[in-house]
Amino acid sequence: MARSASVDPEVLGTVKADWARRVAAASPPADVDLEEVIASLEADRQSGALAEFVAKQSPVRYQACAAHPDLLEQVDQTGRVVVGKLVDGKFQPLDPP
Repeated sequence: MARSASVDPEVLGTVKADWARRVAAASPPADVDLEEVIASLEADRQSGALAEFVAKQSPVRYQACAAHPDLLEQVDQTGRVVVGKLVDGKFQPLDPP
């Protein structure tokens, strides 16, 4: 007899978070030279590598709206631009006129 199993997304999230916590606890802390990290980031910023890396992390990017400084433009991978604003930390498109 074949059984179908399903996992509740909330339970899966809890298991994933617990696993991540256990992995992090098992890893020894690394010594980090803050000056070296900052110098590396600055070098990447000056070369343009940092901007390129950040841009590749999301299919959507945001920029200031030149025509309306109090608004943002959401630009997707195809170049489609939607004007809107942040409301409670989430982008809200403006209603079309």
